[in-house]
This record gives sequence, structure tokens and C-alpha cells, in this order.
Amino acid sequence: MRTAGQWMAIVAALGLVAWPAAGMAQPASSIANQAWYPAGYLDLREAAAKQVMDFPRDPRVVLMEDWDDPTVKTYDVIDCLLAYDLPEMEAYERQTGTLALDIARMRQELAELGYDRDVYDGPLLAYERAALAEFAEERGERADNPEAFRIVGDGGEDYGELVEAQDWDLLDRLAQEMEARRAKLNPRQPRIVSEGGCGAGEEEFEIKLVPANGELWLINAFAFRVCERKVADPWNHRSCGWSEFVAGDTTFASGRYMYEARWPNGTVKRGARVLQADFDNDETGAVTFRRD
Repeated sequence: MRTAGQWMAIVAALGLVAWPAAGMAQPASSIANQAWYPAGYLDLREAAAKQVMDFPRDPRVVLMEDWDDPTVKTYDVIDCLLAYDLPEMEAYERQTGTLALDIARMRQELAELGYDRDVYDGPLLAYERAALAEFAEERGERADNPEAFRIVGDGGEDYGELVEAQDWDLLDRLAQEMEARRAKLNPRQPRIVSEGGCGAGEEEFEIKLVPANGELWLINAFAFRVCERKVADPWNHRSCGWSEFVAGDTTFASGRYMYEARWPNGTVKRGARVLQADFDNDETGAVTFRRD
């Protein structure tokens, strides 16, 4: 594999589903630049708004069975994929990038599901402001005492900064506030909870091209959306960290990606795709890109 940029491996993601975004989703152009937004954060919010429209979650996981009553559905504010859905970033950027995706996802999904805007609008804004303030404070603490935030293995390996991409206490308080409003304004809508338990896992899989003489370029989808804000042509493979693959290469690059595949006959295919190892149908877990 010839690599133009190195990206973090993320946990196996959901399959791409046909659940088109409705008109209620907040377009990027409508995002207000709050006075308390840090520099560069509006770019992340606008990139995130596009990201969630390109990759809506499977409706089967948006509403989950209640832990106590399987006949009741709930909306869980925790999406375990978000913390793994970013390219390699500095710790603070990773936190704010995850927050931007979190806000965009919840705003879109709660609108799609028909919740009254007063249920989520104010609480989400307050959550966003509190999280940004907390991440800025943590950033200062890491700068003052970097050694206290290092992950070091038994053999002395330095794994980088210790950072939580999401604040679980703030998410819990967000869910409680929105649930209190839902009970008054939308009593027939599913309860809003904060119950998700997140783990991690990753498996290497093979890239297959059909025909095999093609070439493939991949870039983390969120990185692509941020790239759009910074360069004239984000499809230029020298921009923003594209990685090149040929048939038989292997990768851990599971998750939401933009891709471009080219074959010698001039065929070019571009698009957005969720990459997920398919071990049920291929012993290598191969992900296949076809010319025709």
C-alpha cells in the first residue's frame, strides 16, 4: 500500500443504508457562528452536517428497545461510532470534531423522528457550549503537565495523549434535560436516554478490485468534508491525506470513507461508502470495488 497520509483504524461500522435525509435536517449554511465557538470549530460543524447527511444511521439502531420493556422504543444520545469516525488528529481537535458530529447527528435524527424543536434545541446548544469549555480547560491542563496525559506501555512504548473524545457525564445530563422536555411536549415520542455502552475492536481486511488492474484511493469521510472547506479540489489525491491501494492490499480502514477507483480503460468511480470487513462472505473479509 502506498500511503499519502496515515489515518486511524476505527471499529467496524454499520452498513450503508437507504434512509434519505429529510428536508428538516439542518443544512450547513444555517449553522450560526456562536460567539463562544473557538477558531476553526464552525468548519467542523459544517463538515459534520454534510457527513451525517451522507451517512445517516440505520433506523434500526436510532431507536432501540428499552432495557426494561422490549415493547417500548428509546432514543439513545450515545453513538459509539463517533469517537472512531475521525482521521488522526491532535487530542483537542479530536474532541471538538467528535462533538461537532455528535451535535449534527442528534439535531438531524431528532428532527427526522418528529420531536418538537423545543425538546432538543436549547439543551443541545447548552451541551455544546459546556463541552467546548471543558475541552479547552483540558487542553490547557495537558499543555501545563503533558506527562500526566501520556499513555506509556509496559515496554516503554509511547502511545500518545490520554483523551476522552466525549464527556459521558455531560451526555447524561443532556439526555435527562431533553427527556424532561419530551415528557411535557412530546409524551408519545420515544423516551430519550443515555445508556449506550461502547467498546472497541478492529479487524484487517483485503481490498479487491474487479477487474484487478484498477487503483483505489480512500480518505476518511469527515477529513474529506473538512478538506472541502480548505482546498479548491478535495478530489486531488495530493490534498488532505488520500491513501492509495491496489488489489490485494490490506487495511484496517473500516468506517465511513470517500473513495475514487480508476481503471486503465478510463473508467472512474467516485462516491461515499461505509467500509466493513465481510467475513461472512469472504474469508479475508475483503471489500470489493467493481468497475461495472
